[in-house]
Amino acid sequence: MTAEAVSQPRQEPRHPNKVTGRRLLITSLILLALMVLWGLFIGGSLRADEVISGSMIPTLQIGDRLIVRECTDCTPDRGQIVVIEAPDGNGPNMVKRVAAVPGDMVVVVNHMAYINRKPSRSELESRGAWPPSYVKGYMLGEDEYFVLGDNGDNSWDSIYFGPIKGETIVGKPLLRYAPLTRFGSV
Repeated sequence: MTAEAVSQPRQEPRHPNKVTGRRLLITSLILLALMVLWGLFIGGSLRADEVISGSMIPTLQIGDRLIVRECTDCTPDRGQIVVIEAPDGNGPNMVKRVAAVPGDMVVVVNHMAYINRKPSRSELESRGAWPPSYVKGYMLGEDEYFVLGDNGDNSWDSIYFGPIKGETIVGKPLLRYAPLTRFGSV
């Protein structure tokens, strides 16, 4: 044996399976968070939904997957994104933005919505060549909402099917979890 080998302190071999306190704490917190999320999904408070149309482009893209907080008595604010039941009752749920709330006046002229006399979108956005006589007006009653898609030209929304009742609001998106490149709050 050489003098160099004798003078170096002996190191304990590392055990890859050795659990440190910090590692145990991180693992426990992750498991706890997953259990809470699983419980919320099973209990019905959270659900996963997929965006299947381009009506909310650029805010939401086709294929975006969302965590939605379900609500039975939603009272969304103007500008908030919501998930609603299909107005005809036969299609999949839809994602829209609340443009008008109870008490608001909505006038639709040539498929352009005016909320309390202000355009809901840019005047430059067209809704197709509709005759100038196409006019509808709504004074939203209690528990009525007017919802629009962000992609004006390609959105089937309240301009076409009218106001919705609050009971048809399924929930409010909380988080986009897929694709991972677009992960974040909605």
